[in-house]
Amino acid sequence: MTLEGFENNWKTIIKKYNQESDTWLNGLYEIRHSWIPVYNKTIFFAGMNTTQRSESMHSFFDSFVNNGTTLREFVMKYEKALECRYLDEQDEQFVSKYKFPTKAKSPLELHRAKVYTRNIFNLFQDELTEGIYMRTNELGIDGAHTIYEVSCFRKPETKYVVHINLVSLEGWCQCHLFEFKGILCRHILGILHKRDVEEIPAHFILPRWTKEVIYDMNISLPSKGDELPLILRNMVFFRMVNHLSTYLGASEETYHLIVDSVEDIYKKVVAIEGPIGLNEVEEPRHEEQTDHAPLQDPAISRRKGRKKDSVKLSRKGRIISGVEASMKRRRKCSICKEFGHDARTCEEHNQGC
Repeated sequence: MTLEGFENNWKTIIKKYNQESDTWLNGLYEIRHSWIPVYNKTIFFAGMNTTQRSESMHSFFDSFVNNGTTLREFVMKYEKALECRYLDEQDEQFVSKYKFPTKAKSPLELHRAKVYTRNIFNLFQDELTEGIYMRTNELGIDGAHTIYEVSCFRKPETKYVVHINLVSLEGWCQCHLFEFKGILCRHILGILHKRDVEEIPAHFILPRWTKEVIYDMNISLPSKGDELPLILRNMVFFRMVNHLSTYLGASEETYHLIVDSVEDIYKKVVAIEGPIGLNEVEEPRHEEQTDHAPLQDPAISRRKGRKKDSVKLSRKGRIISGVEASMKRRRKCSICKEFGHDARTCEEHNQGC
């Protein structure tokens, strides 16, 4: 948890196992600032200082491409993957904006639910729940900051030191969760809760975790002479529409201005392109350049796991299990006592007849 604690524990282990002259361990110790978490927990990593980001992306693309994917298929599947990711983003934005995540139990929780996105609010809520049950002990004053010692009821031996200005509510905690992840830790939240603070100060709110950050993102577009991919067109258009939707409740005049303008644009587009149904819209990017059939979405399987090459059905349409099918294949004839047939198809019986 502290630099001194790591240094002491490292020396104790090295001495215990007589590894003072080990070249490899000494080399690791020389570069300890690069791999020991206690040295970089004051650096913002958005909570990710491992390979989990690349591993999650590998897992995402595994559902679209494999080692047998051709270069042509990769281009189309890559666009399909980006479109899928964009649609997921739209769903998350809708849920964060229009679905209140909780029945607020405290003013801090109510304030954060209105500001944070759904995923970040869930992380914040976990810290707030733990912070309510923290023990706080005031140690003294250091200039403008008051020093607290915070511990959990379940682990009173583990204590964290918090420096906080009770006027401006600026400060830092020994765990450095806010510096590392951008979310206020349970130790500072415990102090704010006990002092009846109803709103998290603005300096403890990262804009990247808020609901409105998407409207402040500017996308650098190519020049008008360049052809834009469909996914980029959708992204720009929907973000503009989402941004306009925030002004619908401003006034009656603004509402009618937006609706009338959109309706006028729609009439002009229909006059140029003609009426097009939603199911008729296609993007002829690659299909017109080749004789191959266009790449479609995979069929949805109703069973878990890998789809079997062939499925055997009974007379009533029931799927025959592998054990049942093997028992039928091993049926024994009651006349010749051989496997693979029954008395009706037995050759010896037919010859005797």
